[in-house]
Amino acid sequence: MRNPFIQTLCHIPCEIGESPIWLASAQSLFWVDTEDHCIHQYSLETKTHRATKVPVAVTAIAPARSGWLAATKTGLYRCQADFSDFEFIADPTEGLPGIRLNDAVNCPNGDLWFGSMNEAHLEQADGCLYRYEAATNRISQIDSDYAVANGIAFNATLKRAYVANMFRGQVIELQMSDDWTAVLNKRVLIELPEQEGLPDGLTTDAYGNLYVCHWNKGAVSVYSPQGHCIHLEELPVKHATRCTFGGDRLDMLFVTTGWYGMSEQDRSEQPLSGCTFVLPAPFSGKADSFFSGSL
Repeated sequence: MRNPFIQTLCHIPCEIGESPIWLASAQSLFWVDTEDHCIHQYSLETKTHRATKVPVAVTAIAPARSGWLAATKTGLYRCQADFSDFEFIADPTEGLPGIRLNDAVNCPNGDLWFGSMNEAHLEQADGCLYRYEAATNRISQIDSDYAVANGIAFNATLKRAYVANMFRGQVIELQMSDDWTAVLNKRVLIELPEQEGLPDGLTTDAYGNLYVCHWNKGAVSVYSPQGHCIHLEELPVKHATRCTFGGDRLDMLFVTTGWYGMSEQDRSEQPLSGCTFVLPAPFSGKADSFFSGSL
């Protein structure tokens, strides 16, 4: 049964809404439309929405102390707090035909993790997982063999990282070293059956539970750290892309969605596809991490 308390935060539909980030300092949610060169901001304080056009196709944003890092279809960038002055950092996929960056999330140790994908052949395991090290400003590869490396999340207590191996229908668990620099063990934690869609964006709450957004299903499922499904939130859309916590008590769950690939009939039947939603969080949330390096 669908949660009656789900509300539409923003009615402006994104083709692929992604990377919701709550900034307590601004009392605002930020997210991107990966297909529209656009970054959105919604202020809970003033109930106002602002869209900022940017010069590159941003696929994910991650907060830093004095600005933002942005994964884009043409590499990794840094920019100012108002999303001005985009400056190219590097692109580890340069020279690899059809390969580009995708999702990006800050690690609890202050580094940035980001994934890649084969844009032309989504089911090919050409995607890799990278780290942009805050202390050295170097990029290193963490892992490989992903059919779209997506939805990165972390359990700081257990030293676990989670990555959606999207077009394999899997969520991978990486057991990490204490400093988050080495993979000690890798296993499939969750495998979604075809009728449940594909795992997209991920996040974790204050208890270490893992939230999985379902592409092709329009839902957010919650798993215990042991990989058992303990909760399900259904949405009135086809594609749920990523979620995060916000509000003064981190008791609100924000979910971005998309209408990418949907027919006109599907869009008319699901007119809220691409909108951003907010609902009461089923469990207490946690704040997003910040990149600790200098920009």
